[in-house]
Amino acid sequence: MTAARPPILVIRRCRAVQNDRVAAGACKRIDGDHQDDLGPEPPALLAGANRVLDAGDLLVAPGFVDVHCHGDGRRRFHAEPEAVALELLRQGTTTVLATLGYSDMEPDGAAQIRGMDSALGEWGRLGVAGFHLEGPYINRK
Repeated sequence: MTAARPPILVIRRCRAVQNDRVAAGACKRIDGDHQDDLGPEPPALLAGANRVLDAGDLLVAPGFVDVHCHGDGRRRFHAEPEAVALELLRQGTTTVLATLGYSDMEPDGAAQIRGMDSALGEWGRLGVAGFHLEGPYINRK
């Protein structure tokens, strides 16, 4: 039995953020874990695509990574981890370390982390790469 091949997505007519520039009129092909940023739409790029989106000159960028994030601006990770993870994804942050700081501390930090981890649902599991513990978790002095 072979695994199903992931769908191939092509985003055309976009401004693609690349390492050194923003490419206008670009085409982006996403095939599983592999991505290609290409110039004006070569016909081969569309071959085998399951879905083609016309970005209408919108910006297409990699997901943002936040290694120190207490919440989404309205809620804190320790209180609503799944809701925060989903809101961050909507804002473009695809990977995050959920940060626990001074005001979030509970007497049993390990239990607090286990509780947050178990409260993560589908979206949280995709976006939360781990937990960042601020100073008092390491040294309560």
